[in-house]
Amino acid sequence: MKTMKTMKTPHLLGILAAVLLLTVFSCKKENEVPDEPVSYDYYTFCTNGEKSQITAKALTPTVSDDRNTLESTWTGGDVINVYKGGNRVGTLTVRTGGITGTMDGKIDNSVKIGDVLTLKYQSPSYSTQNGTLTGNAGSIDKVCDYSTATVTVSDIVKGEILIQEGKALFESQQAIVKLTLLEGEDPGTAISDVRSLVIDVGGTQIDIVPMQVTNVFYVAVPAIENAVVHIEAYAGEVSNLTYSYEASGFTFEKSSYYELKLNLAAPRSYYFVTSQKTYANQDALLTETGYDISSVQGFLDWIFPNRNAPVSAISYTYRSADPQGNPTDLSGIIYIPDSALNGTTSLTGIALTNHGTIASNAECPTKKAQLEGAMAWKNYAIIMPDYYGFGVSASKPQAYLDPSTTARGNIDACLAAFQILKDRSVTIPGKLYSFGYSQGGFNSMANLKYVSEHPELGITFEKVMCGGSPFDVEQTWSAYTQGTFHNVIGFVPLTVVSINETHSLGLDYATLFKGALLSNWETWILSKQYTLTEINNMLGTDSLSDILNDDFISGRNASYEAVVNVCRSYSLISGWTPPSSGTKIILYHSRQDDTVPFANFTAMKTFLDGAAPGSYSALEGDYGGHFKAALYFIVNTINEW
Repeated sequence: MKTMKTMKTPHLLGILAAVLLLTVFSCKKENEVPDEPVSYDYYTFCTNGEKSQITAKALTPTVSDDRNTLESTWTGGDVINVYKGGNRVGTLTVRTGGITGTMDGKIDNSVKIGDVLTLKYQSPSYSTQNGTLTGNAGSIDKVCDYSTATVTVSDIVKGEILIQEGKALFESQQAIVKLTLLEGEDPGTAISDVRSLVIDVGGTQIDIVPMQVTNVFYVAVPAIENAVVHIEAYAGEVSNLTYSYEASGFTFEKSSYYELKLNLAAPRSYYFVTSQKTYANQDALLTETGYDISSVQGFLDWIFPNRNAPVSAISYTYRSADPQGNPTDLSGIIYIPDSALNGTTSLTGIALTNHGTIASNAECPTKKAQLEGAMAWKNYAIIMPDYYGFGVSASKPQAYLDPSTTARGNIDACLAAFQILKDRSVTIPGKLYSFGYSQGGFNSMANLKYVSEHPELGITFEKVMCGGSPFDVEQTWSAYTQGTFHNVIGFVPLTVVSINETHSLGLDYATLFKGALLSNWETWILSKQYTLTEINNMLGTDSLSDILNDDFISGRNASYEAVVNVCRSYSLISGWTPPSSGTKIILYHSRQDDTVPFANFTAMKTFLDGAAPGSYSALEGDYGGHFKAALYFIVNTINEW
């Protein structure tokens, strides 16, 4: 037994030793460090980011006692830019929201242990806001929620960045101010109908266009110390009054919330009369327009029995908005009988009059006498806006057939004109018309749409008269690009340039135009130096295939779809509710129109039949081409007055 036991012991020890050696050598091989370090194309970075709360701070005795903090939270999908020094080295995306959010992303492999990284959420841009905190595309949390965090890289393990702080603590770099705007002596009363606000905070200009009329605004502002704050509020009964405020010594600390009740200075009318001239009689105006009236002299004497009386033309600028909704100055003109200005007679009515398509700034109402001004001798005040992109705003691209921009500008022109007349003791009559031919008719209908959607303005048109109008912009564009209307070739590049420039589409003009137009579109179209007739002559063709990119005219490139989408959004044959009573709509179109497809007339009738049955009357017939038919429209318009 001993012998057997003695013989087994070395055998077992040998086996154990062998197993141990195998284990040692196996582990050594498995954990062996390679000769070269692992190379990563990028690093991953995952951390928790916590937003600081914005705390209420006292500023002046007018601040409320509300000391509540404003919660600042993450939303899934928020993107944070990561910087090393002044260079962006990556981005993080928030995966889970809340006050503390989980975020991860890829970081450039140039980052080293010990580097200090700055994490920035959004950019410090305060320029455009809408006065709200949250919940919409223009609110503070969407456009100027600016916060940063600083972290130090403590280690990089298997391509993953670790930070010394454990988590990123984000601090808001701005202050948020709740402004309540008042007028009169303290405590003051609310300013009604504020439509835009311009604030200068220590040299930073902030333009605010609210979603609805209000006197309470939430505004994100940069941190400032002992600085000047200047405010211009455009408001008032007719939305064209300016209230102002200016004071020094303001300090706004970052991550702080303030409530201010400000008593603004007494309002002044936000319009400026730039010139005034008097026409001794109607012939003086018509001569200046360049039209030959000798053949219709007797007709005019019959239609306008007071045509030898004087009429004044008052040019003015006023506050409105650009295509992005930012405050801007526009211009217009009022033709009004002198007898109404001096109080010897009362106006019969007022007509918001919309001119047709022009391409040259020299043709706009404040630059050239307008034929429509002759209607002032019917004892009407004729209000004619230049439109955005003409007159005082000529440095901007025109917003051709943009119903929202044009209608807002037109209604603001009307409201400013009301104030001008009131300030001259002219009684505003209850009768208000909107009329125009071609583009002017389109804009007349756009005016109706705008006031229908803004009942707070208190504007009702008794009659809206539209002749030969391209209500369905998409269908009109399609007819033009199919080559059906050869005499409208200049309208196409005019439309394309306007859409690309005012909507900032950024379309490469090489995908739109070709030939001489591609080389000269800025001079021919954008500069507004040339009339449509001159543009047509420079184009030198009646075929769009000679001036448009082949893929664009055939609808094969993305640029075509981008332009068509905007045209579709411009169309007035859907998407709104015309008034079913109180406004008489008059449609007029020649079946022989060679410029604006007659299908527009049919499309608008179909729309009105469904949306506001009984709201319109329609005049159609064989009145000749577009320009000849305009004469019939003018005669019918006069009959309606």
